[in-house]
Amino acid sequence: MGLVESSRSDRPENSSKDPEINRMIRDKALTIGINYTGSRNELRGCVNDSKNIRKLLIDLGYPEQRILSLNDQDYPPESPNYPTRENILRALYWLTTDSSVEEYTSSPDIYLIESKLPFDHRCFLHYSGHGSQSSTTNAKEHDGHDETIMPVDFEVSGSITDDLLYRVLNRLEKGCGLQALMDCCCSGTNLDLPYVYQSGKVRHDSGSYETNAEFQQFSAVMDDQFAIDLASSGAMTTAFIEVIEKQGNEGKVDELVKKMNKVVRRLVGKGKHQVCYSSGKYFRVGDKIKL
Repeated sequence: MGLVESSRSDRPENSSKDPEINRMIRDKALTIGINYTGSRNELRGCVNDSKNIRKLLIDLGYPEQRILSLNDQDYPPESPNYPTRENILRALYWLTTDSSVEEYTSSPDIYLIESKLPFDHRCFLHYSGHGSQSSTTNAKEHDGHDETIMPVDFEVSGSITDDLLYRVLNRLEKGCGLQALMDCCCSGTNLDLPYVYQSGKVRHDSGSYETNAEFQQFSAVMDDQFAIDLASSGAMTTAFIEVIEKQGNEGKVDELVKKMNKVVRRLVGKGKHQVCYSSGKYFRVGDKIKL
């Protein structure tokens, strides 16, 4: 993505230190963990990440019956909970609807569900697995690459680009919210959000557009970095959970990012990871996030 530092003219006068998303009802969540077991791309900790995030979300108040989990360890390939490209896209669509986990698993065509997440409700997305980049001629990608996530069957069915993630999730309407944690390589702008906090500065991506709903994203690394898989978990997911459990479920943007980066450096060493934060709306680094 092409990033330029925001000018004063980019900054809305009504930017709030208490974003609307903080007051929204915790409604539903999707967590995806892919270990690519038995393949040459095998990882070790992604399914554990998914399970650990599920537990954290329940502790934060998300209703257990409204949390959908996809992974390649507990479900067979024919299951709707197996993280193929088709199932991930179905699950992302489900996340934007006012429907239950049971409806996701039993519906012959999830795309026939037209109801959307209700006003003043928010959802949570977690992904732990491989991420990458692919070449593109799209003019908005100033570095010449789309950021992608890699389903368990990506070698056959292909990856899912940031453009497609944005289109599916942007079904969420004004008055709703999405909070996302993307623990994978090249994840800095893999939801194509326009405002990014990296290296102590808020930058505006001139090629991206503001979202309808309130979007907030924590990314494991910048677009040109590789995320590190530990023995039994991902470094970013581990850092996210540790920080939230130690200090509670809210904090200022810059403080949360700094604390997560501190944990990541302890786990993998200095300079290998840089946690990023991005938003669908303009924000200040002192804005408070409530998870």
